[in-house]
This record gives sequence, C-alpha cells and structure tokens, in this order.
Amino acid sequence: MKSLISRGSRFIRRTLGNHVLPEPYDYVQSYTEQNLHKYVGKPKEGIQLIVIVGGYLGHEISRLIHQYKKTEVIVFEPSTRYFERLRNRFHDTSNISIHQFAVGSETGDKIFYETSLKGAGSLLRLNEFASKSYGATQEESFMVRSITLDEHARLFKWDSREVDILWIDVQGAESQVIAGATTTLKRTRSVFIEVSRWMPTYQEGALMEDIEKALYAQSFRVELLGLDVRNGTGNALFVSPESFRSRWNCVEK
Repeated sequence: MKSLISRGSRFIRRTLGNHVLPEPYDYVQSYTEQNLHKYVGKPKEGIQLIVIVGGYLGHEISRLIHQYKKTEVIVFEPSTRYFERLRNRFHDTSNISIHQFAVGSETGDKIFYETSLKGAGSLLRLNEFASKSYGATQEESFMVRSITLDEHARLFKWDSREVDILWIDVQGAESQVIAGATTTLKRTRSVFIEVSRWMPTYQEGALMEDIEKALYAQSFRVELLGLDVRNGTGNALFVSPESFRSRWNCVEK
C-alpha cells in the first residue's frame, strides 16, 4: 500500500538555491533501497529474501529486484482494489510471490477499510488527523483474510530462512504485524517501516514509540529516520544486532 506521506510522487523534491534535496522520508526510503546490503552487512548478491507487507502496485518491488537480482520477494496485498493489478504486474517474475492476505496479530477474517487516497487502505479506520493532514475520507470496506507472519512462514515453508528486510507499509497497523511476527523477527536482519511520531493517522494506530518499544524488545535499533516536518510522519529503518556485527567484522578486516 502506498504511504499517506507520499501520495503524490515518491520523490517529491524542493529546491534550495542550486541544490535539489529529497524530502527526509523519501531520502530514507531511497537510501534503504540502494544500500540495504550495507546495512545488513552483506554483498549485494547476498540479499536472498525480502518480505513486503502492503504491496500496493509494487513500485518499490521493481526497484529492489533491480538492485538485488538474486533475491526472492514475498509480498502481501489484501485489497481487492489492487491485488489483481499487482499480481498481473509480476506474473512472469518467478522470484516474486504475491499473497492476498492482510498481515496482523492473529489469523482470521477481518474488515479492511479503503480510503479516498490510493494505496491507503488499512485494517484500521481513518481518524481526524489523517482527514485534516491529507484530506482523506473513508470509502468502502470488505472482508479479507488475515494471517500472522509466523503462521504464513510455517505454512509456506520459509520459516527457516533468514529475512534480509521486512518492509511494513500497513497504514497504522504496524504493531499488529510486529505482534504476529515474534519468531520471524528473530531471523530478520532489518525492518523498514512507516512511523508517526506525534499522532496516529488511523484509529488505534501505532505511534513511533510503540513501534520502537516492540522492536527494541527484539534488539532492533533505529539507524535511519526521516520525518515530514509538517506532521511528524515518515519512514524508519531498524537493524538487528547480527547486521551490526556483520558490518563491524568487515570493518575489522
């Protein structure tokens, strides 16, 4: 699903004199896509598995597989608005699998809420902050099948594989994804995730402090953070101790 913070171009820029600078949240995403291997302490060809929760139309998928040609990508997209378009886009790409599940803290049927903004559907309803900040309104809702990452990994046989990056774009439901990924996170090198520093954009949505607390409990630490100066929403990259140790060993050599 597409981020609320970048509902226009993914690379909105502002001009300062002769310098063109990306917005902080766009910079963090772009830098993560290009330098993931450095953050997890591997060569480019060592990136083997990327898991994306909230695929929308797969713009970042195209960039990631161009950058990391030997990787496999597992993508989740529950929305009936976008699933078929996403699947058709990558139907002939053998290293990408698309799954029509919402990812959360438990397995079962859930209501999924779409909005007036493209790619901004969620298991949570919009709140006043999102409406005022982005002009978003609530639109249709429908039932989707929800699953935890731990359960999906077990059923689809990737529960023994290391995840180089878990990419979470779920519009406020980040804590639910993390709660259902306790085992998966133990073998995950990094987490790229949307954050909201001051106010949630969805009812009962996670704040950055909630995400930090949950990921810190799994020993992840923030290494990149870019926020929209207007409302404190943005993107963050967390990395695992294993990633840091791999990088440090390379430095020592």
